[in-house]
Amino acid sequence: QPRFSPDGRKVVFVSDRGPNRSVDRLTFGALGLATIDVGAGAGAAAGTVRLLPPAATGAKHVNPRFSPDGRSVLFVSDRTGFSDVYRLDLASGELFQVTNTATGVSGISAMSPALDVARGTGRVVFSVFDRGGYNLARLDPS
Repeated sequence: QPRFSPDGRKVVFVSDRGPNRSVDRLTFGALGLATIDVGAGAGAAAGTVRLLPPAATGAKHVNPRFSPDGRSVLFVSDRTGFSDVYRLDLASGELFQVTNTATGVSGISAMSPALDVARGTGRVVFSVFDRGGYNLARLDPS
């Protein structure tokens, strides 16, 4: 589920790159987040993959979305045992927990989309499994 930055110069995506991945040994790393420079004007940086700071070792990090200003990435992580929405400030590397749901933020399957961010408003919509079904929840930017 790769997603372009608002300026179209980067793509954020899920990756298993890292020290625990080995193509030779067929071992895979934990799912983390990365960006790749793809836009015009990237010059020497074009094609450069940058691993984003992990929210927690061994945790799942999926469904990344840029904030409308491109300065943060929102994503779903199970770093506390339940999947919730987090925001990573790209400049500082600071991580913020956005939701704290009792049942977890989830798509229909482990890898299906569960989160989106409106480009114009920054409104966040995500799905939560509750009372035997999936419901949409919304957060307005503060």
